[in-house]
Amino acid sequence: MTETNVWVFFYGSYMNRAVLAEVDLRPESWEPARVTGFDIEIAPRANLVRSPGGIVFGALATATHSQLERLYAHARDVLGEVYLPEAVVAIDASGRSRSALCYIAPEMRERPAEKAYVERILVAARELGVPDEYLERLESFLPVEERVARLLARREGHFALESGHHGDLWLDLEKLCLRPEPVRRLASELARRLARHRVEAVCGPLVEGAFVALFAASELGVPFTYSELLPVRTSDSLFSARYRVPPALRAELSGKRVAVVNDVVNAGSAVRATLAELASCGARPVAIGTLAVLGKRAAELAAARGSRSRHSRSFRTRSGSRRSVRSARAVFH
Repeated sequence: MTETNVWVFFYGSYMNRAVLAEVDLRPESWEPARVTGFDIEIAPRANLVRSPGGIVFGALATATHSQLERLYAHARDVLGEVYLPEAVVAIDASGRSRSALCYIAPEMRERPAEKAYVERILVAARELGVPDEYLERLESFLPVEERVARLLARREGHFALESGHHGDLWLDLEKLCLRPEPVRRLASELARRLARHRVEAVCGPLVEGAFVALFAASELGVPFTYSELLPVRTSDSLFSARYRVPPALRAELSGKRVAVVNDVVNAGSAVRATLAELASCGARPVAIGTLAVLGKRAAELAAARGSRSRHSRSFRTRSGSRRSVRSARAVFH
């Protein structure tokens, strides 16, 4: 006896038809759809949580009950997650509503998602034509270092840096905040790391570093200040750049525990100069936070002040050398 197909709403890696084919499931019907009243989480597997006003995009497909039982037995036995069916109303691209099954895990031990797993979901989401805002939501579950690297447009060649050093990698930081929401999310995660150090104010070097610092200060609920590059005479010496905190803000920093927050630290001239300026303001720098670190100089700067940074990501340049790009923090002891 032939089993009847039922409608099912896929929202995680199972909305990737290549993933379904790996377990020999090839739905006869397949179309983009959305379900309201839920939000998606990926930690480490995709799951739905109830959220009034929320919306989740995915694929509306057909399968038999036997096929679905086999599919989610695979999720249980191989992936280690138990998903149970719930009835939902899925809305297709034409606006038509369909009753469908949707498999949701009643509980899941939260852990970071793997890049390859999130990428499979992103590939499917793009094929289904989900809105850009939803793609950004899915990208927010990628590892931090990957999210930072995606925001940093890069060029290779020979470049003179602000510090006086020369390098073969240039990041177009002007584009970092072109889409503010991904940067805000990263800055919020950075702020949570900084919170344990009882930060009382945040200072960021202009330009893009100050934008990240502003997001972080807002998340921490502390005052935001900035330092600006001063014009200097032409100099061949290293680290000749000077940064100044505007006079009206100096008194706001005196005696406070301050975190210096930057976008990317390469040779560290902006952070180095900002630290010196904070000292002249009577501030007490307690942490350095940055979205990414290039190379080793930030770690050397941190080590000189009794602090640490953490490696996450590296780029390979045309010459074949590797340039580290780290999602990092440095904490003074």
